[in-house]
Amino acid sequence: MMTRQHIRWMGVLSVVLALGWANSAPAQANFTQSRATQVQLTVDGAAGSASSNNTQGFAISGSGISVQGPLNDGIHLNPNAQFQAPTDGSGFTFSMSTFTPNTSEAMVLAPGESVTLPAYSDLSVTVGGVTGDLGGQITSLGEATISPGGPGTRAVLTQTRSFSVFGGSTSSP
Repeated sequence: MMTRQHIRWMGVLSVVLALGWANSAPAQANFTQSRATQVQLTVDGAAGSASSNNTQGFAISGSGISVQGPLNDGIHLNPNAQFQAPTDGSGFTFSMSTFTPNTSEAMVLAPGESVTLPAYSDLSVTVGGVTGDLGGQITSLGEATISPGGPGTRAVLTQTRSFSVFGGSTSSP
């Protein structure tokens, strides 16, 4: 025979079981994968830069030296100027530099190249590239390989991958 107390406990147990079943959900998992592969191949042409010296003249510095006659003849050093060191054995310093402007005679970088530079005192040259062995490939699986070429070429390989798993599961009581 069931008493009121048994019925009350059965009601509470039914509510607890009902709440437990309502909160339980089937197990689930999320999966994310992304992949990017890039191969960049570059062949640069010949290039260069030139800086000229436009200064003409001279510079003299020192101490303890005597000079007889004028130092300059216009913008040039006077060839008749006489420099004399001390004869009493005392110390002296002397420094002289002359500057001549560059001529702008053309210089061809390589036979068949279209880049021509003036032959100045400060010259920088980059050799032009040819494809040669330069190459790269990407397989259907996203794997890539590159082969560097000769001077003036560049091969860049960039691979990015990500992998993640999200999810959770709940269990019923």
